[in-house]
Amino acid sequence: MSIPTIRDAATFEVFRNAISGLADELAITILRTAHSQIVASSMDFSAALCDASGRIIAQANTCPVHLGSIPDAKDAVFAEFGDTIRDGDIYILNDPDLGGMHLPDIFAIAPVFAYEELLGFSVTVVNHADVGGWAAGSMTVQSTNIFGEGVQIPPSRLVDASVTNETFYNLILRNVREPELLRGDLESQLAACHAGANGIRELAAQYGTVEYGNLVDELLDYSEHLVRRALESAPDGIYTFEDAIDDDGLGSGPIPFKVEIAITGSSISFDFTGSSPQVASALNATASFTRSASYASLQGALGSDIPANSGFYRPFSFIIPEASILRTCLRTGHVRASRRVMRTIMAMRTIA
Repeated sequence: MSIPTIRDAATFEVFRNAISGLADELAITILRTAHSQIVASSMDFSAALCDASGRIIAQANTCPVHLGSIPDAKDAVFAEFGDTIRDGDIYILNDPDLGGMHLPDIFAIAPVFAYEELLGFSVTVVNHADVGGWAAGSMTVQSTNIFGEGVQIPPSRLVDASVTNETFYNLILRNVREPELLRGDLESQLAACHAGANGIRELAAQYGTVEYGNLVDELLDYSEHLVRRALESAPDGIYTFEDAIDDDGLGSGPIPFKVEIAITGSSISFDFTGSSPQVASALNATASFTRSASYASLQGALGSDIPANSGFYRPFSFIIPEASILRTCLRTGHVRASRRVMRTIMAMRTIA
């Protein structure tokens, strides 16, 4: 394992703390300005900063299981808007088929430009109190398809060059039970995105855009190095874990979860073969959710101050069966990243 090159340790450490503090500033902005108790009490939200290619540079110390979806969400925005992305835009989405997780989790993605150059993205994710559907709270476990959960938002430009699309905004608000609650929480996300964008521009101005990019690369390499070093200190081997949900309320059960974790040198793989096929109710998760929970399980097991970014993810590989409870086949079945699914995956930290 090669040791990453850090040309100026003092500059690197200042930058590392600055970018980490900026991510936490996004989280604090949401916490102080959001309206719902889901945010204020449960802290069911996340915030992150990305570079121009969508790699996560830093994430706030909030709910970690959202963050593995951010690169997927960014890719979906790029696929839809590509070269038309402009300074002052903010994109939102919640569609699990297009980078999202479950419908209450709305992503807000703000591209950050300086000197007409795309520097990165400021991203927030909030679990909203209600996004429509047949049951209040949009946590409809007994739904058998995604259309019962609420309004689906594909990658969409909510703010166009700093001008909000009020027609689109009102269309979303018209389809939820607590429109002012959603408006307050979503506007807290937009405020946090602005704070992150301003912070990235300030850092790029301080270091210069070229050096800023170099420092980002060094930070990701640094995280990768620390994770690989920790894995190398663990014995190579294969570790297995199984659990099950008794029933899903619609006759599917027991619902098994199986994982085989292999540590080989400085790499780690998660193989979920043998887990339950997709079930009829709202217990199915997206692959991005499964990956996120796996990252969080190792992060908790390591228990050290390793920056959580895309460099942290590099030693991982995954096998997640198609059309399974951990990688739902969308449009043919309802999807919701259930808390029980999350807890089951997170339990893997006990065997790491």
